[in-house]
Amino acid sequence: MIGVAPYSSSAASRTAVLQIGTTTLVVTQRGFDATLSPSTQYVDQQGGIFEAQLSVPSSVLWNAVSLTPWISVTTDEQTSGAGSFFYRVNAGTGSERFGYIVVGGELFEVLQRTTPAQEL
Repeated sequence: MIGVAPYSSSAASRTAVLQIGTTTLVVTQRGFDATLSPSTQYVDQQGGIFEAQLSVPSSVLWNAVSLTPWISVTTDEQTSGAGSFFYRVNAGTGSERFGYIVVGGELFEVLQRTTPAQEL
């Protein structure tokens, strides 16, 4: 008897092929549904602290990690199920720029514009 205990920590599906003797077994694991709100954050040149939400099944563990030096995640603990995360965007440099945070396997985009906040 062979036991397989699949656990997906990703929103993406994945497939594995097991070869046991002359028997081939293909296992496909469906990922989970994840929704970010908002999916993109528009920020003016002043920057600031912002909040976004991730909706995932209650069994999914996740955290948020910035991939961009001018964005820092202020909520650094691992969370399970739906929840919020906070992040700080530094003041802009005068030109439009994009930054990214990975949240529960999803890519969250931050666009810092050169226009004032009331025009966003």
